[in-house]
Amino acid sequence: MNTLTRTVTCSLFIILSLCLVSGAGCKSPGETDTNTLYFEPPDRLIDDYAGMFQTNEVNWAWNQIGFRFSNYPSLSLKPFHLFIHEPDQGLALKLDEGLLAWFNEAGITLSDRGAIVCEGAIVEAKLERSFFKKIKLFAEDKRDFLLEVEVVIKETATNTTVCKMRHGAIGADLDSLQERVLAGITSYFNLYH
Repeated sequence: MNTLTRTVTCSLFIILSLCLVSGAGCKSPGETDTNTLYFEPPDRLIDDYAGMFQTNEVNWAWNQIGFRFSNYPSLSLKPFHLFIHEPDQGLALKLDEGLLAWFNEAGITLSDRGAIVCEGAIVEAKLERSFFKKIKLFAEDKRDFLLEVEVVIKETATNTTVCKMRHGAIGADLDSLQERVLAGITSYFNLYH
């Protein structure tokens, strides 16, 4: 092989290697880049956090002045949305059942076309332990599970938000997470029953 052939072969090899490593020029015409150049906020149920305050019952809440469940003849309860990428492990269903039980015990009339609509979503969750937490036998505190939800109540006719809250809990197991989150939400609802 002469010097010119070696130089051309070596140059082509370097160019092809760089294309494969960098991915430059190797996309098909219909392929799009999935890396965004701007921050996309995570999915949320609450559009505006303005005016929300900390309470003894839930982490953050706001309600329209004069809001009471007794001001409305009926309520529609929508199933919890999942805005998380982790497996649900039945938490959304348990939260639905817990809220349904509270509304029934409180004597609030539930209807498909209620005067107000209660909607909830799981917005953040950490439902599994990391590998290092699992093998740490003598760890004193294993309260490393996290569950955060948002609940919004709107008037059906005007689509006006009358109550919104964000509440979360940490715990050592999934059952305690669900119980603590529901206890906070229902104790806040008790204030406005």
